[in-house]
Amino acid sequence: MASSKRSVGLNIAGIQLSLKTDRDDSELQELTEYVGSVVEELRAAAPAMSTQKICLLVALKLADELFAEREA
Repeated sequence: MASSKRSVGLNIAGIQLSLKTDRDDSELQELTEYVGSVVEELRAAAPAMSTQKICLLVALKLADELFAEREA
């Protein structure tokens, strides 16, 4: 039987998100903290950059990490 998805609210770097997931709270907390830390790292490096551009850079950074892990 498939897991039941539930609605959750997340706050990543001051941005509120709502999503449906079957992940447990500890996994969501870990993911949220990690992505938030990357956002804050990039904000500190480029404070004048828009949130939209920072989020795109975060996506590229995380994709790069994923690809590097796959190649390892």
